[in-house]
Amino acid sequence: MGGDGYLASTSTQSRKDVWLIDSDASFYMTPQMEWFCEYEKQNGGYFLVGDDLTTNTIGRGREKWLLKDGRIRTPLGILHIPDLARNSISISKMNNVDVNIVFKKDISNGSRRQY
Repeated sequence: MGGDGYLASTSTQSRKDVWLIDSDASFYMTPQMEWFCEYEKQNGGYFLVGDDLTTNTIGRGREKWLLKDGRIRTPLGILHIPDLARNSISISKMNNVDVNIVFKKDISNGSRRQY
């Protein structure tokens, strides 16, 4: 791979208000600077995005997330990568903010669902 991270998506839509759950991501990543409640600029690493282009991290910080059950979480270390088309959530980092991701098989149609 050769970069500090990699992001791929199968969606053809570019929606910057949607978070992709990424089982292989090492970081949370977003192009949305205005979402940060704490922010510091950095000359960061580079990331290989799905179309084999590289892009740079220009900052990192913390955001406030309102969960469906009303809890608020403020994960730290979210990378600001302006060239991303989508936000990416790292499953491995979700436990750091006391959120569990569970994948279950939907018996009715045999497909996988996220909760």
